[in-house]
Amino acid sequence: GISFAEEMAADERQATVFNYAISDDYGVASVEARIVPEANLEAEPLIVPLAPSGNTRNATHSTTRDLTAHGYAGVEVLVTLVATDAAGQAGQSEPVQFKLPERIFTHPLARALIEQRKGLAVNGDEGRDMAERAMDALSIGPELFYQNDYGVYLGLRSIRHRIANIRFDDDKEPAMSLMWDMAIALEE
Repeated sequence: GISFAEEMAADERQATVFNYAISDDYGVASVEARIVPEANLEAEPLIVPLAPSGNTRNATHSTTRDLTAHGYAGVEVLVTLVATDAAGQAGQSEPVQFKLPERIFTHPLARALIEQRKGLAVNGDEGRDMAERAMDALSIGPELFYQNDYGVYLGLRSIRHRIANIRFDDDKEPAMSLMWDMAIALEE
């Protein structure tokens, strides 16, 4: 079996700390956390490997993972631990509610990009449509707002077109990755 040994927490660098207890007659071969946004349980789960050392029969583990770059960062999620034993049988913990730690952005445009990125990650087609409209709104009047930095304007337009392409290839990652990279660049 598997269970949370302590409440979910964030460390001083905003990394997520998973504390869990495992026990199995055959030994636990793998452990992972399955994370879904509470607002949309049908969303693509974030799978985080939390491999215990060796073929463990009984132990308490603490594993830290930096999830601040994921689209679910800053979102209320449900976390379920899943352990698979050497015989291939899986057991899971009760789900626990947790707000994933997030990087704090201070640049206004970076914050807007990250908010739209969360919506895109969590809210399916509705999030995609809202993010697409937001990118249109953020790129109005380039001669007024981006006259000294057309690269930002072109980046916003590129993000907007990648979001629009999600309708055809159902892959959010290129748009979300570009949104993250642009927010980081604006912040630094």
